[in-house]
Amino acid sequence: MTRVPVGAAAAFLLFCANAAVCAAPQARVESGVLEGSQLGKVRAFLGVPYAAPPVGHLRWLAPAAPAEWQGVRSAREFESGCMQSPRGPFGPYTREFVEQPTEAAEDCLYLNIWTPAVSTGDELPVLVWIHGGAFIGGSSSVPIYDGRHLAESGIVVVSVNYRLGAFGFFSSPELREQQPEVAGLQGIHDGVAALHWLHRNATAFGGDAGRITIAGQSAGAAAVNILLLLEEARGLFSGAISQSMPLGGVELRTVAEGDDFSGTLLRGFAAHTLGDLRRVPAEDILRATELVSPGPMRPILNEEILPAQLPALAERGRLAPVPILAGVVVDESRFGGSLLEYRTLFAGRYGTYANEFLKIYPASNREQAIAAAARAGEDRLLMGLRQFSAWSSGPAYLYVWGHVPPPPEAARHGAFHSSEIPYVFGTLDAAPERGYSDADRAISRALMDYWSAFVKSGDPNFRGLAPWPPADAGESPVMRLGDEWAPTTRPSAERASFFRAFFEAGGSAFLN
Repeated sequence: MTRVPVGAAAAFLLFCANAAVCAAPQARVESGVLEGSQLGKVRAFLGVPYAAPPVGHLRWLAPAAPAEWQGVRSAREFESGCMQSPRGPFGPYTREFVEQPTEAAEDCLYLNIWTPAVSTGDELPVLVWIHGGAFIGGSSSVPIYDGRHLAESGIVVVSVNYRLGAFGFFSSPELREQQPEVAGLQGIHDGVAALHWLHRNATAFGGDAGRITIAGQSAGAAAVNILLLLEEARGLFSGAISQSMPLGGVELRTVAEGDDFSGTLLRGFAAHTLGDLRRVPAEDILRATELVSPGPMRPILNEEILPAQLPALAERGRLAPVPILAGVVVDESRFGGSLLEYRTLFAGRYGTYANEFLKIYPASNREQAIAAAARAGEDRLLMGLRQFSAWSSGPAYLYVWGHVPPPPEAARHGAFHSSEIPYVFGTLDAAPERGYSDADRAISRALMDYWSAFVKSGDPNFRGLAPWPPADAGESPVMRLGDEWAPTTRPSAERASFFRAFFEAGGSAFLN
């Protein structure tokens, strides 16, 4: 194995013409030399530190620069995901959606890189993936996020860990005095730090720092949406992919809610200052969080940084002027209850708009209720997606995913939240027990081609695939992906008008 002196000046990447002879590629980054793994035509560098461990006095502060190391650091295995409670398979989420190969830890600011480049001069476009998990769980090491297959399409794929829960979205009066721009948004600023790191080090992996696309799903897509609005992130990316989180789909917590939580933690641990609270073991903080704040720990709406909720922020031109690819899946929130449950549930969801909703989406029996809920859910998601085209100053490509993956319980769960991810990453083999078919693999290949084309050019259109028109403030076409490959028809004028009014009144674009 070749050893390279740590003091070498230029960034470099050593690859082997014959992988059987040399299976350990090395790369120099600003902190030292990494040794990864050869995976066919792709080189993987896993568990790469992009920031210092956010522990001790660095807990809740902005991410600091990573330390240098001597010699060669192994980058063959994933490092820990961020602090969270362990969770096994549930609902439609079989092991490949939730399994993490390492235990969670507070020392977790690592990223993973898969590159097909053969030299540092290749200047390939870069995709940066931000995982989902309701801002309280998930990790870049989950099997469906394996980037090797997507990287084979000619892009560098990067997946990133970021602080979660009480460690990633903590705010208090004392912390706002120390770092007002970061309080309550630590996990978001971890993403900003990872982008800065890539700007300084992408060349070492054959990447082009001038062509970075940020992407995420669910909470990861909410993070993408915030980065589209955050001034500190401007210029760090040239495109954005937001999967299953329309603008306004997540409600941020208020500063007051954050202060209530931090005050409860201080009292619970008999702490008087943040210094006292920083000495409390991370495991105890996690357990206390689950007791006093069982709901999601969302980013804090710091009015000095994000002066209003996302829909109000995102008036045309406020989003970063980059190409956007955004979409949802048909069954984000699938309804299968009774007629009474339909009327009761949707009356609660739509509040003062409930009567009008039930007039537009009527039902007189269970079958009609299920169909009406599905129609309303898709209309709501489609109208929410159109906010991207209405508020973006760059081109927007919108989609709705409708393919139902194989069992278990396919009929019950449908095209469920997150179901498109294994198709996008080409990781169907992560769950051979599901029995993916040749048709599933063909769908996956098409999605990978669309996604990689967008990363390369800001336009998902790919030779041989159905044309994908960009959205505009007028027609705003939305592509159906999966079983159909064509633009959708728009909701009726009545339904569209209803949802526009509902959104303007502060309603969420996400739940059906």
